[in-house]
Amino acid sequence: MNKSATDKCPNCQERRGDERARETVEHYLFECRAFREEHDELLTTLETGLPDLAELTNDLSNAKALLKYIVKTRRFKNYKDDIVQRNLTTKEQ
Repeated sequence: MNKSATDKCPNCQERRGDERARETVEHYLFECRAFREEHDELLTTLETGLPDLAELTNDLSNAKALLKYIVKTRRFKNYKDDIVQRNLTTKEQ
C-alpha cells in the first residue's frame, strides 16, 4: 500500500509548535500550505464556502471539483492524469 512511516505531512513546512502538521484529509484538502493555489481554486469553484467532506463527495459538481484538485496536486502520482482529465472534460460538456 506504500503506507507512510509517519503521520506528518510530507508536502508542507507548516509548523505547529515544534512539530510538522499532521497529515489528515482535512489538512490535505483545506490547510496544506504546499497546495494554497489549488486550495483557493477549489473553494472558488465550489462557491459554497468551506464544505465538509460529505458535501464534497455527495454532490456531483463538488466531486468533480475535488477530483480536479487531486489531479492538480498530484496526490496519486501513479494514477493516469490524462485519463482523469479526459473524463472530467467529457462529462462537463
